[in-house]
Amino acid sequence: MQAPVSIPSNQPFLQHVARQILQAFSSQLPDLSDCHIFLPNAQAAFQLRQALGREAGMTLVGPYIGSMRQWVNENTPLVNNDRQQINQPTRQLLLLEALKKHSHLFNQLNIWLLCDSLLVLFDELTSHKLAIDKPDLDDWTRLLQQAYGNEDISLTQLSEEACLVHTLWHAWQKQMLEMNICDSNTAYHQRLQQLQTYIPVNTCFYIICAEQLNSAETEW
Repeated sequence: MQAPVSIPSNQPFLQHVARQILQAFSSQLPDLSDCHIFLPNAQAAFQLRQALGREAGMTLVGPYIGSMRQWVNENTPLVNNDRQQINQPTRQLLLLEALKKHSHLFNQLNIWLLCDSLLVLFDELTSHKLAIDKPDLDDWTRLLQQAYGNEDISLTQLSEEACLVHTLWHAWQKQMLEMNICDSNTAYHQRLQQLQTYIPVNTCFYIICAEQLNSAETEW
């Protein structure tokens, strides 16, 4: 793995990136099919593709330019997982059902808002590889503190929220296991764990704005 490359702020960013890539693949041009470039958004991907074409002065074969999540989902099968993947509306309905079973933990007037907020939090915790099987609530609260990435948040401040999330997440995960289903975020992170097995020889990755990757992506 090569060291990160910093681009001076006074230089055109995508133009500089395009030149770096073309230089690295100079002996293979116009074939960039072994090159995979991960970018945080579609607009940047479109602009980089244009910059590569301008700098190369020829029609290029490849490369892949897009999000890491999209590439992983398209190129890595789920192994030893026969659970059906559910969509976002189904996730909401399942969590809503779990919330109703634990209505004593929250104000039911805000149940839909709570449902959406919890799904966002669950995805963040999964992305930061937070263990959900910790039996001790204090340990789990500390892990939640780490997942927030803010050590200034006291355990006392998090204890009530940790209890709520701890209870609801376990109920939700149990329900999905019993129904033999999983959500797209869980499936994505399972693919990340299996990714190394499915990377073809000579494949080269460029990750732009790597600071936007979550913990599981960074570890890969």
